[in-house]
Amino acid sequence: MEHHQISFLKSGHVFTHGDLNSNSIVLLFHGYAQLATEFAESFLSITGHSTIIAPEASSYFYKKGLRNDVGASWMTSRHRNFEIDDYLCYLDNVSTQFDLSNKVVSVIAFSQGVSTCLRWLQHSGQIIDQLFLIAGVFPDDVTFDTLKFNKAKYFYGNDDRLIRKETIVEWDNKLAIPFLEYEGGHEINEQLLTLIKNDL
Repeated sequence: MEHHQISFLKSGHVFTHGDLNSNSIVLLFHGYAQLATEFAESFLSITGHSTIIAPEASSYFYKKGLRNDVGASWMTSRHRNFEIDDYLCYLDNVSTQFDLSNKVVSVIAFSQGVSTCLRWLQHSGQIIDQLFLIAGVFPDDVTFDTLKFNKAKYFYGNDDRLIRKETIVEWDNKLAIPFLEYEGGHEINEQLLTLIKNDL
């Protein structure tokens, strides 16, 4: 079967909270099967006067059959490299639309959103004030030491069934950033929010 790639225009959806003229931005990257709105709501109580900008992944699906909750995904293994290129272009447009290159930007990324944001940071060269990575994977195609940030931390749940403890130890030994454990699984919970709030 011969494969043909066809480019077309597609709309992306970004949700914000706060003054878009603010110089202080918290950029959110949700995880697999989440939506940007529900993810952003988790952080409203800890972001203070900063403005939230939450792009939503553009591939949607029903999480449990038809007519049930809808989730979004940044990419799958199907045409992987094309999907990565697509979301990098989308996030470049988000950055341009909201003038992120001229703002003080902190990032909070969860699960699939971690690899998404790290690829985009490497691709774009965006300077980040604080980088909060939660329960996600460091992709092999990203050289972490080349990313531009002032401070970074990685958080993981002590009962997270999706990330092996051996992998956490390997990353912790390799990367010169703090790795912090919180009580819980592959989730955003109150203890985690408190840990992040203390730094924001």
